Amino acid sequence: MDERSEGRFIATEMSPTDQRYGGVAAMIEQGDLDDKKVALWWGPPTEAHFADLVRPLLDEADVEITVEVDVGDFGQDTAARQAAEDPNMQRVIAEGTDVIVAFGNITPVTEAADRNFYEGEIAFTNGQAADQFVFPQALLVNDPNIGERTFAITTAKPTPEEALADPGVSQCLDEYDAAHPDEPINLDSKETIQALVNHCRAFALMVMVFEQAGADLNPESFTAAAESLGSFSLPAMSGAYLGPDSRSAGSQIQRYEYD
Repeated sequence: MDERSEGRFIATEMSPTDQRYGGVAAMIEQGDLDDKKVALWWGPPTEAHFADLVRPLLDEADVEITVEVDVGDFGQDTAARQAAEDPNMQRVIAEGTDVIVAFGNITPVTEAADRNFYEGEIAFTNGQAADQFVFPQALLVNDPNIGERTFAITTAKPTPEEALADPGVSQCLDEYDAAHPDEPINLDSKETIQALVNHCRAFALMVMVFEQAGADLNPESFTAAAESLGSFSLPAMSGAYLGPDSRSAGSQIQRYEYD
């Protein structure tokens, strides 16, 4: 799409590919997969790319892969999806798998583990697992111990408290309040704070690119400006990066464990 478009696409979040690659690399570095039998689990065929991406990392680290589960894409047909998941989860269990490394939607994996009494760990790499609104919902299963055996290593997302304490977010909020004194932002809402951070980041990034591009703004100067930024900071995001090899600014990963 980027090559065919007259415009150019850049993003503030971490790319889906970097989320999975960085998460698995960190699991290996931290020893999460040492002496463990590991299953790789994905859903729609497009997610098979993530398994292809990390398989060399796992091979180099001598991680034993017991099962690779390609569930398939069933859209909104929950019954058909579960019918495909259950025999695959039973294969995972039969092979003595210690850790499922999941690349796709987080809820179906935990539900399949719950239905089939899987007793190992589940490791998520999808940035969805870092979302404080989505992740708890995925653990509303019959077996509460699944939460204790679940962790995620993926894109870093600040808590509302961390976000509001960030100087970049505070400055953005002050500028908004000055421009819109009669429309205060409800900071009691976690969803609103998350949206605030996203908008502040996007605005700050575009200002940086436009300033770097100069007065002669066109697709070529925009692209050259974005690719020249290198490492920088955005509101509630340190270690951001844009360059010829990256159009997604997020670069930091974080470990999440269920409380």
